[in-house]
Amino acid sequence: GFFTSASADNPYVRARSSSQRKKDRDQEQEYGLTLEDMYTGTTKKIRLTREILDASGQRMEVSRVHEFTLKPGTKSGTKIRFEGEGHERQGYEPGDVVLVIKEKPHKVYTRSGNNLVLKKKVPLVDALTGFEITVETLDHRRFRVPVREIISPGYSKTISNEGFPIKGDINNRGDLVIEFEIIFPTYLSSDKKQRLKEVFSSD
Repeated sequence: GFFTSASADNPYVRARSSSQRKKDRDQEQEYGLTLEDMYTGTTKKIRLTREILDASGQRMEVSRVHEFTLKPGTKSGTKIRFEGEGHERQGYEPGDVVLVIKEKPHKVYTRSGNNLVLKKKVPLVDALTGFEITVETLDHRRFRVPVREIISPGYSKTISNEGFPIKGDINNRGDLVIEFEIIFPTYLSSDKKQRLKEVFSSD
């Protein structure tokens, strides 16, 4: 996984003597991340505030800034563990704070596994005669996609290797899937209807 703490993935559990204090439970909190940051990878800073016990047993708050790095292709549900940064309670070792990455909604793209999905509305005339679209990627590249085939309802076009990086490898990506929605006219005059009949019946 994308844990920043080496011990998070360590299955070895050290035996505790009865004199050692039990470790307190983890404290989870969500951390929203844009699709752009999940796509390219990022380094973030977060301020964690926790309660500790002073020498007299009174509670006091302390804050500390932590930095963590996420690899390209990070997924929702990825966990970043800060060991021993939970609140302090009498008789317990402080637990860990666990950030759970949550994908923020994007105005253009949605994610499906390692694929990126882009929805495009297409006028009926373009669906029948062909067109080009310009795609701007999450890392701000732009390229044109020609569509020469006739588009039917439910049609999609796949661009290989333009999806999310797989396991942090920017050279190994999922696909970009462009899903088309055909926009039908809400009104046609009698003249246009007659001309359409002539066009389609001429075949």
